[in-house]
Amino acid sequence: MKNTLIFSVAFVLMLQSFTEASGRDQYPAYKIALGAENRCAFAVKTNLILLGIDAIANAGGEIFLPSFRGHYFSIDVSFIYSPYTVARNWKFRVLAFQPEFRWWIRRKLPAGGHFVGLHTHVAWYNVSTNRFNYYQDRNGATPLWGAGINYGYAVTLPWWERCSMEFTLGAGYARLDYDVYYNVSNGAKYASGTKNYWGLTRCGISFIYNFR
Repeated sequence: MKNTLIFSVAFVLMLQSFTEASGRDQYPAYKIALGAENRCAFAVKTNLILLGIDAIANAGGEIFLPSFRGHYFSIDVSFIYSPYTVARNWKFRVLAFQPEFRWWIRRKLPAGGHFVGLHTHVAWYNVSTNRFNYYQDRNGATPLWGAGINYGYAVTLPWWERCSMEFTLGAGYARLDYDVYYNVSNGAKYASGTKNYWGLTRCGISFIYNFR
């Protein structure tokens, strides 16, 4: 977890150095120049909640689309990767993607305000929470999939105008087709199943760096 946090901080500092070197900071991110609301902007982010859960590596990107009749929209894509086997009875191996289309109710440049999002998700997994069995997407080739709706709010940090924090929570549907294995070395498969899940599908407290 320590190495993941160090990498995240170093990455953000590198981005800051690059944008300062390119001379872009002569135009503050808060400034709304003529036509600025019609320019695309881009942001990179990481979900601090996932970093706090076994240092699950995750990254996201968001592109803000040009305004359309006074409305603001963006496309957000999150990537999650966890290769960890903490212990035989605690394994959380996941590769997941979660694209989202957002409508900003009241957007504040460069990235802030309230938004409503429609998201989809797909994930491949190998998970164990006890010493008896573990679960894997069926045949290792039938990922979890689904969709949901979420609400969020983003606020620009007053002490670093290119950075912001985002809070989001969402619910929806996920379908899981899975196999169950004995939780031993080369454990045999002994069952399969399908689950239609309704509930929490998105939760995030994210740190964001905005390009402008």
